[in-house]
Order: sequence, then structure tokens, then C-alpha cells
Amino acid sequence: MMQRAVIAAILPSPVLYSFGQSRASVLLHSGNLFLTKVGSGGGPNSQAFCRRCFSRFIDEFTSYRTKLKPPWNVLFFGTDEYALTHLKALNANRIGGIQKLVDRLEVVVPNSKCAVRGYASEENLRTYNWPLKSVDSSQFDVGVVVSFGHLIPGRFINMFPYGILNIHPSILPRWRGASPIIHTILNGDRETGISVMEIRPKHFDVGPLLMQMRFAVPENCTTFQLRNYLAIEGSSLLMKSLHDLPVLEKMEYEQNEYGVTYAHKLNPVNARICWEQQTPGDIDRQYRALSELFGLRSVWKGQSVRLNDMVSLIDMEAQDIHLALQNAFPEGEMTVRPGIAFYFDARDILCIRCKDGWVGFHSITVRKLMSAKSFYNGYLSRPELRATAFESQLNELDKYMFRIHLPNSKQLSMASEKLLSSRAVR
Repeated sequence: MMQRAVIAAILPSPVLYSFGQSRASVLLHSGNLFLTKVGSGGGPNSQAFCRRCFSRFIDEFTSYRTKLKPPWNVLFFGTDEYALTHLKALNANRIGGIQKLVDRLEVVVPNSKCAVRGYASEENLRTYNWPLKSVDSSQFDVGVVVSFGHLIPGRFINMFPYGILNIHPSILPRWRGASPIIHTILNGDRETGISVMEIRPKHFDVGPLLMQMRFAVPENCTTFQLRNYLAIEGSSLLMKSLHDLPVLEKMEYEQNEYGVTYAHKLNPVNARICWEQQTPGDIDRQYRALSELFGLRSVWKGQSVRLNDMVSLIDMEAQDIHLALQNAFPEGEMTVRPGIAFYFDARDILCIRCKDGWVGFHSITVRKLMSAKSFYNGYLSRPELRATAFESQLNELDKYMFRIHLPNSKQLSMASEKLLSSRAVR
């Protein structure tokens, strides 16, 4: 990777390179390197270089172009708040880091407003719009991409001596794709982490790994809370990677072929509730994963509503709530139709029946935001509306529920042997 990148970076057109009594004609075409021997008269000779001469040629180019230790010249690709934390860490090191890892820092962003663009402008960092039309890649040692959302062509990746690193908020190969943090919460994962990898063209998140670090998912956290936590840990791991970059590049390893899942981008449809099919746990994870982005949605009396300020499942298990529900539905909770609502005034909670239990909310948006008490006084307290249930809507979440299927002992043995042999070759 590094050797080919070096040549690509400094040879935009065919050139002659001399070493010893030989000269090499080097031609790059469609990302491939062609090397032929040139005679004393300048004409091409069909005789190819021997392997030793070719290795010597590569070594001379590598030593000429590639820095072997920091500080690095970095081109950063990013968009959102998660990416911004990493950019701030890089810039802070560039300005006044005790251990200098970043010398030059420039930024690539989509041609639209985003958090990274705003910060880069404030800090007077040179900014390029994506897609790139012209950039002098020979000025950079390594690229860093964080939450960028665009595939980068191989011809551009190969221009960087150390390639382009991606700081991905999951333990790859689990949750490849655009929304790993959302899917981590939506699926109830107890463990997450950070993966530092080299990107590859044509597909997201499939490249070899340089570093990984695992973390327990904080209990009852939301998407934004987990994002902020992983952004801090990710920026720290990024700086460690830059500190040991040449060594890590030599020790990179391929991702496991087992346990691959995809974190597809979600939309407001996925924030709808299907009261008949979803359990309290399902709705709790859906709320923590999606409410900050879209709001949890349902339909009541033909109107689209949003359910806000969800009560924790532990609080919903309180004895006084159970007694109130038993008194309100003496025939038994299991006979209550999913979507039916009950207002518990002692705690100002709007309780709604789902598949096999109850969930609660402190506020609701019906045209405007109102408390559970205001919703009861304005609507539920009226006799003709007491039996009006919240309507179920399909949300397509069933196709995003992935569980890791562990490989059998034979598959594990084969995978281990493959990994050990690949590392032995290096």
C-alpha cells in the first residue's frame, strides 16, 4: 500500500528514474504501475528488471517520499458532530500539542452546511468542497475520514503514502455502514467500540484494521449520548494511531468474515410505533435510538402525534402504577387492547398499552406540545374519547434487527489459522 502510494503521489506522468547504471521508465495507468528498463540510447528495452533491482527502485522512492515519524500532514474528511470532535483533537495538537503529531491540517466537506465546515471556517483551516476537483495530494502524508458518507475513489486513496484512515464507532465487522450508533442501541447491544481501519474504494467499512477498542454501552443511553462518548474515545484512539502509524500499518489485519451486520440509514418511518407487535423493551430502545432525530410517532384520532419524555422501564414497574392500572382495568391488563391509554395523575404519566405491557410518557405533541395532564384534561377525560386508542403503524424495524450468530468450533479454528498465517507472512 505505502510503496504504491508513494509512486502514485510523485509520478503524475511517465518519467525516467536512474539508479546505478540503469534507468527505469515508470508509467501509471488506471492505478497500475508499469516498469520497464531503458537502454543507454534512451530507447525501451524489453528486458525486465530483476526482483532485487525492482525492490531497490521501490526502496529509493519510499525513502524519498515517505515520512517515517510524526508530525504528519493530514487531510481530514468529515461532516457532523461526531466528526467534529475528531477534527478538534487534530487541530488542538497542531496548534499546541505537547507531543506534536499534526503539522499541517486541511479539510474536505460536502458542498453544504455542516458542523465541520463551520468549525473549519472559524479556525481558518483551508477547506475543499467534495467532490474534489483539484488538491495537491503530495502535500499530505495521510487522510482521516470520520462520518463522511461518501465513497472515495481508489486513485485518490492511493495518493496518500499512508492511505486514508477511518475512525468508525463500532466493533467491525458488526455495524458496517452509515448509522452504527443508532443500530447499536436499537438492537440492545451491550458492547460497542471504536475501529481504526484503512478505507477501500467501492464499499464502506471493509478495509483492514489497525486498532480496535471495546467499551460497554452505558445503560439507558440515547443515540446522542453514546455518540458524544464514542467521539471522545475515538479522537483519543485516532491520536494514538497517528503516534504509531508506521508500525500499525505493518501490523494491519483483515476483518473477521463472521458476524457481519449492516447499519443502514434510518428515516422517520422507523420511528412509528406498532402497538400490537412491539414490547415495552422494543419501544424503549426505539425511543432512545430515534427520538432525538425524528421523535417517536403514532396516530390518535386520525392525527399524527409525537410521544415525548418517555418514562424508564424501571419506573413503570413501580407498585403504585401497577395498582392504578389494576383498578382501572379490573378485568385484567391482558384484555386491554394495544394502543389504549390511561392517565396516572399521581406521577403525571400517560400510560399506553403495547404488546405485553405498558409504556409511559410525560408529554405529547398534538398540534402543539402539551403535558400528559393537559392531554388528559383536553381529550382523555371526555367520556366519548376514553376508549379511543393510539393506532399502530408499520415501521419496518423488523428488517433491522440483527443478532450475532456465533460460528461453530470448526469455523473458529479455520478463522484463527487464517489470521495467524497472514500475520506470520508479515
